[in-house]
Amino acid sequence: MLATLLVTVVGCTEPPTVAVDSLPLVGRWVWLQSSGGISGRVDTPQSTGTNRTLVVTSDSVLQLLQQDTVVVAGRFRIHREPTSFRSDTAEVLRLDGVAIWIIEFRSRDILALTDLCYDCFMHVWARQR
Repeated sequence: MLATLLVTVVGCTEPPTVAVDSLPLVGRWVWLQSSGGISGRVDTPQSTGTNRTLVVTSDSVLQLLQQDTVVVAGRFRIHREPTSFRSDTAEVLRLDGVAIWIIEFRSRDILALTDLCYDCFMHVWARQR
């Protein structure tokens, strides 16, 4: 009985939260490209005629703008957790509680956000200066 209770309590714990300030995520990001899908296609602002901007604030608010119109907005948290796509844990951005992207920095000013699904896309962003 005690073992079942411990498994239930431990199994329901949330993965550790990563402090937003510990990552160079805060700021405005300009979309460079998205690649993936079953066809392995590559989309860019030039090929789609679309400009996208990602705005991340230190108070955990995220906005995705397309042609200067907000298309996604919400509060986010970052957790270090296992995913089906990595052998180790990854920093996962959860928007309004839903895990949507794995976060990777290629450099301080280049950000890669990978969708959490099979045959989905990796989105590459450059910090706006």
